[in-house]
Amino acid sequence: MRSRSLAALALVALFLTGCSSAAPISEDEYLASADGLTSFDGMSDDDLIEYGEAYCEYLREHGDGTEEGRARASEIFLAADVDAGGDLAETAIVAGHAVQRFCPEFRTD
Repeated sequence: MRSRSLAALALVALFLTGCSSAAPISEDEYLASADGLTSFDGMSDDDLIEYGEAYCEYLREHGDGTEEGRARASEIFLAADVDAGGDLAETAIVAGHAVQRFCPEFRTD
């Protein structure tokens, strides 16, 4: 469990600090991030949007206003998905795109 948590933290930190662009990505770009990912097969566009919004809301509510706090909050959020059978790498990919779409204030340039 500890090694999985460390791996999640490393992936999440990568996405939270490495996602930067001049403007938020489009909704279509966000939805395309889940294409071909088995963890998100069968999810409607509305559900995928709700997932991204929920992820960002979780970061806002539990991130303590710091990058480290957001990384911890992200690890907890994504661990719940993994515990439910999701793939860590796939959930981290979609989470990274969610940051770019729904909470660009957490990107670092």
